[in-house]
Amino acid sequence: MNRFGKAIGIIAGIVFIGFIGRCVYQVLCISCTTPPIKTYTYEGSMDKFEYEFKKFAASQPNMSLKISWRDSSDNRSARDFILQSNNHSNNIKYDLTVYDFNGMTKVDLDDVYNESQKIGGNNIDSVGVKELFDGFKNEFLIRLKKDQNIILKPDFF
Repeated sequence: MNRFGKAIGIIAGIVFIGFIGRCVYQVLCISCTTPPIKTYTYEGSMDKFEYEFKKFAASQPNMSLKISWRDSSDNRSARDFILQSNNHSNNIKYDLTVYDFNGMTKVDLDDVYNESQKIGGNNIDSVGVKELFDGFKNEFLIRLKKDQNIILKPDFF
C-alpha cells in the first residue's frame, strides 16, 4: 500500500507541475505573437504617416481605412491600420501596425487576405500569402509612393 501511495503522489505531482506550467505558458503568451510578413521604415513621424495615409485612402474610391490605437509592451503607442481594397471581384485586406522604434517609424505588414477567395494569412508559407504580398509590394506600395509620396523602405533583417 505504501508503494501505491507514493505512485499516486508522484503522478499527482507531475499533473500539478504540468498544469502550473501550462498556466505560466499561457499567461506569458510565449507563442502568441507571430512575426510580421515584412517590416518597413518610414522616414517621417507616426502622425505624419497617419495623416498622409488617410489622405491616400480617401483619394481611392475603392478603399476603406480603419485606424485604432493601442499601447504596446514598452508603453509607446502603436496604431493598427486595416485597409480594405475592393476592385473587380477581389476584396483584399492589409493589416498594418505602425509604431515608434528607437525614434524611427516602423510599419509591419502583419496579415494579407483576399476575403473573396478566402486565402491569405500572416505566414508567407500560407496559401496565397506570397502572391498577395507580391501584389502589396508591386502594386500597392508603388501606388502609395506615386499618389502620396509615401515611401516605405524594407528592413533587411
